[in-house]
Amino acid sequence: MSGETLDVGIDTGAPVGPYPHEFPFTGKIEKIEVEVGPVLEAMPAEQRDKLVGEGMAHAALASQ
Repeated sequence: MSGETLDVGIDTGAPVGPYPHEFPFTGKIEKIEVEVGPVLEAMPAEQRDKLVGEGMAHAALASQ
C-alpha cells in the first residue's frame, strides 16, 4: 500500500510523527512481535475486499 513497509529501528517512508526520518534508532531491540488476528479471515470475501480496497485508496491519497 503506497510503498510503505514495516520498518524497525528506522522509518524509510512517511514519518509517523513530527521528526526527521533520516536518523535511525541506535538502541537495541530485544524482540518484535507481530500478531495478525483472524478478523479479515473471518469476514465474508465481499466485505473483506471492500475494506481492503478502501484502505488502499486511503493510503494512496494520504501519500500524495
